[in-house]
Amino acid sequence: MSRNHLILVGLLGAFAATVTVAAATAPSPAPPLLRGIPQKEDPDMIAEWGVGDSFMAYFATNEARASSALPGSGTAYGAKNAFDGKVPTAWIEGADGDGVGQWVEYTLRDRSELSQNPSVNALAIFNGYRKSRDLWRKNGRVRRLRMSVNGKPWGEIALVDSFAYQKVNVKPFPIPSKRRSVVVRFTIASVYRGTTYRDTALSEIEFYGTGVL
Repeated sequence: MSRNHLILVGLLGAFAATVTVAAATAPSPAPPLLRGIPQKEDPDMIAEWGVGDSFMAYFATNEARASSALPGSGTAYGAKNAFDGKVPTAWIEGADGDGVGQWVEYTLRDRSELSQNPSVNALAIFNGYRKSRDLWRKNGRVRRLRMSVNGKPWGEIALVDSFAYQKVNVKPFPIPSKRRSVVVRFTIASVYRGTTYRDTALSEIEFYGTGVL
């Protein structure tokens, strides 16, 4: 083998190694940016939120977890509060600082005999502590919320600093049957600070979708 041939083989090998390293270290694509759109609220509708049948009523949601929760005296601030159909209750993270990096997640399963391949395609989010306007101002609200589905990044939600609830359209994902489940996690990426407390709150996250008769 000639010296030039050896040099060429060496260069090709180095090029292949460089391509392999680049492929291994290439960043994964950023999740899509999703925007919350504040909705006009009817006081009677808000007062009856969670009453009667809804898309969420067809799914088993026994498993609710959070990375932290604010200790309460007489009032719970756990993960289930953001998924109980009650606007005045809230999940409030309990970490030091503003709560960036704290998360809440829900495990969903289809429990209805009437549904047909249900899937989620939108969210309704009540940002902050909606027990009162005063508490809403005093506590932090979420500015950016990262959403993942079964550990896969699904989008980063940009929320308006609005007392009104917000509608968010998301890429559809299916709700499995009773024997399987889907885990949806929401992680605080940035916040709007409250006037008094460093805690950040989410009062309600509701799923909307298709496939329910």
